[in-house]
Amino acid sequence: MQDVILQTVNLRKSFGGLRALDNVTLTVRRGEIHAVVGPNGAGKSTLLNVLSGALSPDDGAILFEEKPIAGLRPHQIARLGLVRTFQISNLFENLTVEEALRAALACGRLRSTNLDRLRELLERFGLREQARRRAKELSHGDRRLVDLALAIAQEPKLCLLDEPTAGLSPPETARIVQLLLDLKAKKQTLLIVEHDMSVVRALAESVTLLHQGQVQFAGTVAEIASSARFQSIYG
Repeated sequence: MQDVILQTVNLRKSFGGLRALDNVTLTVRRGEIHAVVGPNGAGKSTLLNVLSGALSPDDGAILFEEKPIAGLRPHQIARLGLVRTFQISNLFENLTVEEALRAALACGRLRSTNLDRLRELLERFGLREQARRRAKELSHGDRRLVDLALAIAQEPKLCLLDEPTAGLSPPETARIVQLLLDLKAKKQTLLIVEHDMSVVRALAESVTLLHQGQVQFAGTVAEIASSARFQSIYG
């Protein structure tokens, strides 16, 4: 289990009579990109909400580095190194990109105020020319870059990404994919919810298919392409 960074066991979450997560068991290994796919209403966003502490599960276990985290608050989970990117820039929309990154560095797991690290983030994510602009003034594509940069600034052990390429043009998508591949090369562990299977194939080593709150398939990206269950859901 040494290489396992995150594991859920029989995770359940219901809203009234709707069971959004139904005995979801998931394993993410350190250093990999793991994709969660499924149609709308499959439970993908609920899963990220439960993993990040925005929602508490009704039942089941969440183990992060073998420690139980179910029921912890989002800031407690983030402090442990499990960080979610989901329109984080909305929280900093009146700050400049540079100010927002400074805040993320100061509040992150390592509580860094290193200026070299700030410059490195601006350069790596192509935001140097946007550094003095407010987040609310940026294009949708640049805001996605800021969201990712803010998460990585917190030095996460595992980063959760909710549809990082949604609404992006093909060149913007390619840029995000390359940035994520660069992070993977640096052994950054990523759990990605993504609809675009071409992005999944370009990035992920392993994939979990959710449908109606249940795991329908778990395996490699190569295996899912020939999965009858995947074909029936997406066909």
